[in-house]
Amino acid sequence: MTGSEHGDRRGALVLGLTTATPRGSVALLQGGRLVASCLYEDEMRHAERLFDTIDQVLADARLARHCLTAIACDVGPGSFTGVRVGVASAKGMALALGLPLVPVQSLETMAMAAFHAVGREVRQVVCVIDAKRQENFYAAYDRQLEACREPAHVAAAETLTTLGDLAEDQTVAFCGRAARLLDLPPARLVDRPACELPHAEWVGRRALALLGAELPPLTAVEPVYLRAPDAVPNLPKPVIGRPVDR
Repeated sequence: MTGSEHGDRRGALVLGLTTATPRGSVALLQGGRLVASCLYEDEMRHAERLFDTIDQVLADARLARHCLTAIACDVGPGSFTGVRVGVASAKGMALALGLPLVPVQSLETMAMAAFHAVGREVRQVVCVIDAKRQENFYAAYDRQLEACREPAHVAAAETLTTLGDLAEDQTVAFCGRAARLLDLPPARLVDRPACELPHAEWVGRRALALLGAELPPLTAVEPVYLRAPDAVPNLPKPVIGRPVDR
């Protein structure tokens, strides 16, 4: 399915959402113009708050769900539970409304926001967010949002060492809450709210840029976890007793 089958991007009404980090947000964009948005910080209650936030944004815009052209969803990396909540909710809405779902990655949206905030001298942006377990998720992007370093996870204490030459390159900027904890000069950091953590406005903006391209089928949209979940499922305990006769 191509996004162009669902209308002109210039007039497309896209609902973007992200629950991949402690900050959840929903934004409505039309043809690149931000119509309405709402954010909250409540990592443990994404499942409870997301649809109320969607309803609030649509109410602020005085629009109904059937007016939408597409749904855009942050598929991670990020919190295992948060990413799962966002992806499942977005897939459910897209299926119910018969709309395309545009998956975008969390770090990619942060890079897009960062490039809109820095000068032309910045050639690459490194995005770093907390991955828990004393680790970080990171990725590096150029101005075309091509990944120079694919999203990965690394021990927080080894982040700068892993990035190597990027940490020394003055044409590379850093963004993300976890980037603030790195040993970097303040001038290398992009200090904007939309660059701290993924924001639904930039999820929507990235989706608008992708609407004319071939989109994956709804069933193929899956979370990007990068590692095994933090929680380990409880396995059934073995039953100890008399061996079964054979």
